[in-house]
Formats: sequence, structure tokens, C-alpha cells
Amino acid sequence: MPQHPTRILLALTVLLAACNKTPEVQNGQPAPAPTAIDYHRSIGWLHGNCLAIMNPGLSPGTTITVVQPNQPPVVSSATIAERTSSSDTCKALLEDRRKVNIESGYTFYSVHAEPEINLGIALLGNTIQPADYQFDYCNTREGLSFTMKAHPEQGGAELWNGYYYLGYESEVTCSNQQ
Repeated sequence: MPQHPTRILLALTVLLAACNKTPEVQNGQPAPAPTAIDYHRSIGWLHGNCLAIMNPGLSPGTTITVVQPNQPPVVSSATIAERTSSSDTCKALLEDRRKVNIESGYTFYSVHAEPEINLGIALLGNTIQPADYQFDYCNTREGLSFTMKAHPEQGGAELWNGYYYLGYESEVTCSNQQ
């Protein structure tokens, strides 16, 4: 039994409309699609002009946001210069700490930053806005523990942490360390 052309046209219109959903609108603009953040690939720690991050695919010229967790935090930018394996450009690769820091899964990059960064946390891209989080670091027995947490109003959950092995004992300042 042949189908009526109007019914076929109506069915196709309904199918096309279902496939062409309009995104939600907020303030006259389409709402951005939610994105999951891979914190370990998007955040790293810095000592001097050396970035340690669990992301082997960064290109020279990539801009990073640097947060130095002072009170108040100092926010600046830097640029990836090149991947490095040299202790001349990266203190984290000095002989007494190289093995542990590399085995932790980090890739190391020299960065261009003026002035040179002492200790900091690096953010890739513009998904993570520094004002929306709390940044800190403290001393463990043999290194530094870097953290990024949600603000206390959002529960203060730790979202990222990084560990920098220094190769020598230091005075513990982290509250969760003995």
C-alpha cells in the first residue's frame, strides 16, 4: 500500500527537527557545552623557569597562566620555550632529584617568564580561571606538595595536586604530613 506523500514529508520534517536541536540559550548566547577538565594534563608546577606537567604534547609558544600562591596570589603569564631534560635549565632534574621526579610521570619544559618564577602553579588554556580556585604549596619531608582546591563556598575539595621531590629533608609545613 503506497504511503501518502504528505505523511512522508511530515515524518521527514519531524526527524530533521529532532536531529537539529537548538542549544540552550543563556543571556542571548548559546550555552557552552560542559567540558571535563583533565587536571593532570592541564595543571603543573614550576620551580624557576621550569614547568613539570603530566602532558608530553606541549608546543613551544604555548601560553600558560602562572599562579604564585602568595597572599594574595600573584597571577602572570609565561610561554613554553621547549621540552627539556637538562638540569641547567630545570632544577627538578638535578642529579639528586631527577629519577623520582621523572618516575612521577612529569614532562619538563623550560619557559620564558619575566621575572623568573620561584615556585608556582601553571594552568593551560582558559578553562581554569585562577579567581575561581585556591592555590597552595607546603613542605613535605623531602619535597613540596602543590594543590588546587575549589573555594570553600564550593566545598573546598582538592581538585589537583602535584609533588616535587627535592632530594633532601626539609621542615614539614603540610598539615597532613607527620
